[in-house]
Amino acid sequence: MNRKFFNLNAFIRITRGGMLTGLVFTISAIGVTAQHVIPLYPGAIPNSITVPDKESGDVDEIRNVSQPTLTVFLPSKEKANRAAVIICPGGGYGSLVMDR
Repeated sequence: MNRKFFNLNAFIRITRGGMLTGLVFTISAIGVTAQHVIPLYPGAIPNSITVPDKESGDVDEIRNVSQPTLTVFLPSKEKANRAAVIICPGGGYGSLVMDR
């Protein structure tokens, strides 16, 4: 068996597996919408500095967060099983990174 051919086949299998996994996660996220937003500080944030309330960024990173919140995503009643997942992005005021 030609070693280059074997490596190419392995690469193709891994790539297809990754694409399939991504597709499954994308399809499972369709139709999920934020149902409840909870501000972490109801009112003025202690020891905060006044900044413009203009978040920016892309899907993986958000910058200039000045009003931190928790966003609740609930499953449909038939899929609810009383389990929960909390996702905490890393970073700080400068940026929040969801990809790491």
